Amino acid sequence: VAAKKTNIGLTPEARSVLDDLYDRLGFRELAHVRDIGVAHAIRCGIKVKKVSGTTNVWGAAQTSDDLVAVLQVVYPEDAEEDIYALYENLANLGLEDLGKDKNYKRWKDITELPGLDVDTADAERS
Repeated sequence: VAAKKTNIGLTPEARSVLDDLYDRLGFRELAHVRDIGVAHAIRCGIKVKKVSGTTNVWGAAQTSDDLVAVLQVVYPEDAEEDIYALYENLANLGLEDLGKDKNYKRWKDITELPGLDVDTADAERS
């Protein structure tokens, strides 16, 4: 897996969503919100495209190894080209998409985020 990028940055729009969700929903770390953005992009099948205008927030060593492994499976060509560029692009695209959700301002708990309906997930396992 190639890695030309050494940092993960956010666009101003994605950073605004990240900070808002972090404060409003009580996440422990900003990186957790970033990774929700990546997971949201994967879950929704958001087309990978290069984002620009990012400001560095994290070093590549501060990424989730589990998400890196998932990205290698779901996006093998993009991961082979530059895994951390892929991570950054999906984090931004996912966070920006979450910010456009019609229920965005109503979310008061992590479980209200799209795809994180805990009650439904538990019921399906029974």
